[in-house]
Amino acid sequence: MHWYVAQTKPNAERAALARIDNQGFKVYLPQKTKSSRLRHGGTLTRFEPLFPGYLFAAFDLDARWQAINYTRGVIGLLPEKAAPLPLPAGAVEELMAREDGGEFRWPSMVKIAAGARLRLESGPFWGHLGSCLERKGERIKMLIALLGQTIRVEASLSDVSVVEN
Repeated sequence: MHWYVAQTKPNAERAALARIDNQGFKVYLPQKTKSSRLRHGGTLTRFEPLFPGYLFAAFDLDARWQAINYTRGVIGLLPEKAAPLPLPAGAVEELMAREDGGEFRWPSMVKIAAGARLRLESGPFWGHLGSCLERKGERIKMLIALLGQTIRVEASLSDVSVVEN
């Protein structure tokens, strides 16, 4: 049994998931949590698809897989021509292993320790150099020099690059 990608209609991932599951196929919709601040205080946390418009279905090509293409809420299996192509072995299982109660954890590709030299790649302080104070998950706290003073800045991990000494 291999995993395949099914493209869904906009905002129809959950409905398509339930309908494909009811047909007896193994199906997976990776989700992440999204928090929004409310106008009057507090936060609203909800789950949303990690890959909007797509979900994964597992089946053998010998099975009646064409039924997925005709499921309400599904555009079709990818690629759309002929038979669908399976995903590499272990790809969906790896996604499942990274999901922790809706909180998706990607491995950090870059190891950044306190004191590392960093450059801001976007935002109002774009291009400024600084040093890392601490890293918490996907956020970096760093010190940069600005107008003769040292200020503390917080940025997303994706907004910084490591400067080689």
